[in-house]
Amino acid sequence: MYKFKGLRPSKKIVANELRDKEFDSVLEVGTQWGESLLAVKEVFPDKRLVGIDIDKKVIEDAKEITGLDLRYQDALTMPFKPNEFDVVFTSAFFCMLPIIRVDSALRKVIQTAKKYIILVELTRPAGIGVVFGKDGKQRIGVCWKEIFDKYGLKAETKPIPKGIWDENPWGLYGQIITVKI
Repeated sequence: MYKFKGLRPSKKIVANELRDKEFDSVLEVGTQWGESLLAVKEVFPDKRLVGIDIDKKVIEDAKEITGLDLRYQDALTMPFKPNEFDVVFTSAFFCMLPIIRVDSALRKVIQTAKKYIILVELTRPAGIGVVFGKDGKQRIGVCWKEIFDKYGLKAETKPIPKGIWDENPWGLYGQIITVKI
């Protein structure tokens, strides 16, 4: 079973982004072991926190380890009500999806978010497609400003600070994308 040795700096990105925002509830899509949610819980212990992921075994084990509200659920069939969570976030979720699922999953994220969407994802200068790290790894990157414009939303982007997540392709293409609904 997976054991946490301490939260990595990359897992604290969203918690740091939430420090100046008012919210009561948070949903992480693609939560894996719930490490990013644990980081949020450390800073905001009184908030409603939920995480979903499609890896049933990881979710079962992570619930036991973290005590968080983690659920086995696909992002495209999330059962949540529109605007149910003040904040919906992802961290390295969209980069793992097949290109044809990115837009559908983003629509569900937008539908579920009430106040903010925060993405820690890979970017490209235009469209949706593959990005390569120096080591040849390929992942999906998105021009987030372009795709959010399509939905009438304004995305603010900034690079992940140096020293937080320098592994490739994150050191080259990783960004923090924030959308205020």
